[in-house]
Amino acid sequence: MIIVDTREPDSVALKIGKDGISIPKDEQLIRVALPAGDILITRFNGQLPENIAQYAAMAGHLGVTYEVEKVLEDVRQAALFALMSQSVVIERKTPGDFLNSIKDGRLFDQAMRLVEYSQYPIILITGFFYESNNKVIIMGKETGWNWWSVQMAILRLQYAGCGVMMVAPKHMEEVIAHLYRWLYEGRQEVRKKPLAPLIPVSDEVEFLCGLPGIGIEKAKDVLAYAGTPASALHFLSLPNAHELPNRPFGIGKQVISRIRNFLQLREEESLWVNGGQSD
Repeated sequence: MIIVDTREPDSVALKIGKDGISIPKDEQLIRVALPAGDILITRFNGQLPENIAQYAAMAGHLGVTYEVEKVLEDVRQAALFALMSQSVVIERKTPGDFLNSIKDGRLFDQAMRLVEYSQYPIILITGFFYESNNKVIIMGKETGWNWWSVQMAILRLQYAGCGVMMVAPKHMEEVIAHLYRWLYEGRQEVRKKPLAPLIPVSDEVEFLCGLPGIGIEKAKDVLAYAGTPASALHFLSLPNAHELPNRPFGIGKQVISRIRNFLQLREEESLWVNGGQSD
């Protein structure tokens, strides 16, 4: 089975699903909102569970243990987490998006989610970086990024356990096909399987993840620091939030500035804990 995230363009799914990609005709390709990543490749080729009985059958096939009460909170999400724990999960980025996600902090949050939840996490860059005078060049244009800063970011991802691949956009479907065969032929390097989380991401965490620069781990840390979603939003809207003592790691001036711009707050404005109005 290959799952393409619903937020991915239709053109991506069409490329992966077209004839000639060397994927058996009876292999499923479906669109579902993934907990992490953009494309999931798994050996499992059954239906995604809609109830606990179907989940139990899938869990038996995958060898996943579970607690009924926790799975019942969201069977579909629990099933996706279980699949990810034994799958290739890909985060697809253009070269420009890769650089922007380093700048705003998304890249490493996304990578850590892939590493935590999937057996074989991969950042797939659809394009190439070139070097000139220690500057990064994309499509013949200088970006202003230091070449070695980007190379070290890639190295950091790899040491954290997330593979990085670069490929021409026109060859993306071929990469998916190669990864598909690699997974199914069982010749891949052994990587310890992550435990399949049984509790889906909470509504509070998902809400905060909608803010720029806030990934799942940062959202959890901010909630633990602030106590409630309203207090968390108030904290993230403060002009001086990055200066407060004992603030969560990774909540710096740039993150706060992006959130405040996103919320369209003026210089001295912040959001109240109650009432949802700015002051």
